[in-house]
Formats: sequence, C-alpha cells, structure tokens
Amino acid sequence: VPLYCLSIILFFWIIQSIYIAINFSDEQLNGNNPLWISIYDTISAFYNCGLNLFPDGLIRFQKNWLILISIGLCSCFGGTSFPYVMRFILSLFKNFASKKIQLEYSDFLNRSCVHYSHIFSSLMTKALILQLLTLTTSGIVIFLIAEWNNPKLDYLSTSELFLNAWFLSVMTRSAGMNSIDLTQLSHATLLTYTAMMYIYEHPVIDSHPDDSEKTAFSKLAYKRTKQLFSTPTIWLFFSIICVLLIEQHQSKPYITISSVIFEFASAVGTCGFSLSAPGTSFSLSGSFTHSLLCLQ
Repeated sequence: VPLYCLSIILFFWIIQSIYIAINFSDEQLNGNNPLWISIYDTISAFYNCGLNLFPDGLIRFQKNWLILISIGLCSCFGGTSFPYVMRFILSLFKNFASKKIQLEYSDFLNRSCVHYSHIFSSLMTKALILQLLTLTTSGIVIFLIAEWNNPKLDYLSTSELFLNAWFLSVMTRSAGMNSIDLTQLSHATLLTYTAMMYIYEHPVIDSHPDDSEKTAFSKLAYKRTKQLFSTPTIWLFFSIICVLLIEQHQSKPYITISSVIFEFASAVGTCGFSLSAPGTSFSLSGSFTHSLLCLQ
C-alpha cells in the first residue's frame, strides 16, 4: 500500500509540475513554484483533502485538460477507486507469481474482508464499480442538462463543458476541489451534488468472514437498498431536482433552492407551512408548473 501511494503521487506530481512550468507564468501562479503547486495539489487530491494554494480553487485551470484529468484521476486512485485498483494489482501479481504464491494470493483475494477492510470480493467490487459509474454519470448528465444554456458559462467550449462536468462529478465523491465558481451553477446542479455527497462512497461491510461471496453481497445489497429507498430522502432529492430543472426557465426568480427545499420539507412533514409567491395571492408551491404538483 505505501508503494502504491508513493507511485501514484510521484507519477502525477512529475506530469503536473512539467506541464505547469512550461505553460504558466509566475504571474499566473501568484509567484508559487510549479514543483510546490503540483506536489501540494497532488497530495491534496490523492488524500481527498480539498485544499488548494489558490483562493479561486482550480478555476484558473478549468480549460487545461491535463491538469483536471490528472487531479481527478489522482483523487479517484486515492479515494473511491482505491479498492478496485488494489484488487486489480493483486490479481496481476497472482498471474505472474509462482504456483505456491498464487495460492496465497488467491486466498487473500477470496477472503479479502478478513485480511484487509478496503479490498472487497470480486462480485462486491463489480457492484461498487457500477455504483461509482452510475453516480458519476448521473452528475455529468444533470450538469449538462442544467448548464448547457447557462449564460454564465458561455466562455467554456462544448468540450470544456464536458471536461468540467466530469471533474466536478468526480470531486463530489470526496475530494471537493472546484474548477468552476459553484455560485454560477443552477440550483438543480447544486442539489444533485448535494445528493451525491450525501451518498457515501463505500459501504460498511458487516458480513461474516465465513459468508460466501453471494451471501455477503446479498446482505450488502439489501442493506444499501433499504438505506436508500426505504426512507423518503432519495425521493425528496429526486422531486426537488425535477422541480428546479423545469422551473429554472420559467422566469420565476423567487423560486430558489432554499425555498423549494422548504416547500418540500413542509409537504413531507405534513406541516402546512408555505412561502408566498410575490405578486400572487397563493403560496409558492402554487406557482410551480401544474404538472409538478404531483411530485409533492
């Protein structure tokens, strides 16, 4: 594990430091040394700290593919993708090892929850990869739908918009670095990121070490499904996102993320409280597009 961490950090540090030294002036870097900037950002990304040397985060690098992709991948390798990559590396070692060592690797991989808490069984690893891809793709899709015609982001080309959509979606998992001023994003995008941050990245494995792979996976799947869908939380997020996506083009500036959350919280809690809609004689929820009222 220490060798894995050191290798990833050194690789991305060298790439970033060379690129920054060639393409950015001292003025653009606020007088900071490229070597210092790159090692600081690399370690911060790998260990999911979210710290940065610039007051605007990574906004000055928002059009630089190499910087954003390297920091995004470094964050994945140190956070959400760590169990998958480690299992892949161990599988490679097993294939090239002697027969005796192969048996030891096989036992380690088959009973990984006994030996190391951050390496999962093969079936569970596949399920977690699917979860990661689903969440990341959802973040990208919602971003593109909500921000495609955002005038505040007109300075970004189509490819740069896709780049930043991917980067921000990856960052919501744990790293927390931003390449765009988040106040420029729509309420739907911000709420989507809120939901993605709410869904924790790795499950708590509570299966017994002697459980079979399918039994352990079944227990995990049941627990995760119950946690996410037996409470109104996930449906509340989904309904609010739908309202914000549709209402953002209806010329109703008084419909904000805080006011929509307030209306839905009142509805879920059966309180009856409601904010007023300026210039009307009815409540804020009454100003929602009629087809959306059923979501409440």
